[in-house]
Amino acid sequence: GFVGVWRTIETVRKIYVCVYD
Repeated sequence: GFVGVWRTIETVRKIYVCVYD
């Protein structure tokens, strides 16, 4: 569902920000 996809995107963004920072 859309909510699941949004959750995945948000999780990936958090990881990306953590790694990028």
